[in-house]
Order: sequence, then structure tokens, then C-alpha cells
Amino acid sequence: MAADEPLLGLRQNEVRLVPYTAAWSHLYRQEEKRLKSALGHLPMVLDIRHVGSTSIPGMIAKPIIDMAIAVTDWDQARDCIAPIQRLGYEYRGEAGIPRRHYFRLGDPRTHHIHVVEISSRDWQNMLRFRELLIAQPELAAAYARLKVELARRFPFDRESYLAGKAPFIESVLQAGPRTAGPSTAGIPAGSGAPGTCTAGRTLLPAGGTAGIPAGRRPHPVSRAQSDGRFRSGPLAYRPSKAPSLANTSSIVSPGNRPISSGALSRHSRLIT
Repeated sequence: MAADEPLLGLRQNEVRLVPYTAAWSHLYRQEEKRLKSALGHLPMVLDIRHVGSTSIPGMIAKPIIDMAIAVTDWDQARDCIAPIQRLGYEYRGEAGIPRRHYFRLGDPRTHHIHVVEISSRDWQNMLRFRELLIAQPELAAAYARLKVELARRFPFDRESYLAGKAPFIESVLQAGPRTAGPSTAGIPAGSGAPGTCTAGRTLLPAGGTAGIPAGRRPHPVSRAQSDGRFRSGPLAYRPSKAPSLANTSSIVSPGNRPISSGALSRHSRLIT
């Protein structure tokens, strides 16, 4: 990432990936603090989490902070709309995902908020996908490789980019442990414990930086571990052959089972 390039901001329908920066975690915590101040008086608000690719240390990502807010009841959560709007967010309704309140901030966009019920599969899968990729670097590397290839093919076609990721996301959710991610019981909003990672790295496709503009090519970065220590090192996992993307049905799951392409799922829209 160039020194003068903004840390956040993406134009409408643009698909642009930038190297991971630890600043994203700091920017999330700043926004989490604002949200807690605005929503702390509402009893239906249970938890706030950093989700999406910017929440996965080392992951190349679109420069937008995605946040999930867990509530007890979707209808009661309408009380969240006005306080979040006062923070400058635009309310977009369900935006194609039933029982989600969706907000976005900035032009270009810098932040997204997804308000969903804590008992919903949406909440569970946003957390579970994040934790699975943090715990399994080889899976995260495969996801990074896929994202870079799709961004190269569809730099201004967000729907095609999302559709290309859908089979991989669905396969991870189906093959991963059948858990709801870290338990939120008794955890204060925003303090959820992340999964443990073993080494610092920027996740790249098998072909290295090919296809990434020179000014945006990643370099090894530090990764914060759950115990607060920092380590650095090169990416250890580099698959010898990238999957063909001529047809998303050629992509294989973590268990090497072919994945059939299909309609863009709600999970694929929520998980960035």
C-alpha cells in the first residue's frame, strides 16, 4: 500500500484489493467505541464484532471495515437505526438479505454495518468463517488466491466477484466444525476472542504479486496473536496450482470435492 494511499475507501461497484494493515484493527476499535456510545442504552444490542477480510490478520482485502452487531430481535432492532444514522451512516434496509439491517458510511465507502439476530445463521457464519480462516492458514491462502484472481477479472463488477467467491465460502461453512464460532455468552460487546494464528504473513496467491498493481503489492507484515505477541515470517503455504476460474464449478472444496456453482447465497453477500 502506497504511503499516501487512504487506508479505507472503495467506490461503488469497484473491486480493489489492498495488502493487510494492522491499522484496520485500530480503525475498527475506534468505530466500535462510537457504536457502543450510541447504542449502549439499548437492551437488545448484545455484541459488536469486526468481521470480513479486514478482520483476518494478513488477509488481502477490499479497504472497507465490516462490522456485525448482534441483537436479540430484528424487529426491536429498528431502535438502532436513528442512533447509527446520527453517526453519519446511511441506512439501506435489508439490502437483499432478509432480517438484516444494513448501513454504510462514506463516499467512497469506508464502513459497513450488518445488524442481525444473535440466534441467526448469519451471525454464526460471519464469525465461523472468520475463525476458520484464522485457524487454518492454508485455507486463508486459498481464499486470498481466489480473491486476487476474481478482482483481476472483475475490477468493476461486484456481483460477479461475489458470485465467484460463493462456492468457496459455502464449502468452508459446510466443511468446517459445526459450531457458531466463539460463544458470546458473558462477553462484553466487541471483546470477542479471536482465533489463534501461528505466524505473521500477507496472504498471496500462488502466483505471488502477479496481477496486483506495483503500488499495492503486499510485503510481509506482523500478525498480532491472541496472547499479544508479534511474530513475522513468509507465507508458508503456496499451492502449486491455482484453480481454474473459467467456471466456478471447477473450484474444489477444502475436502477436494467439486463445488457446483449456483445462486449467490446470503452468506456470500455477508462474508467479504
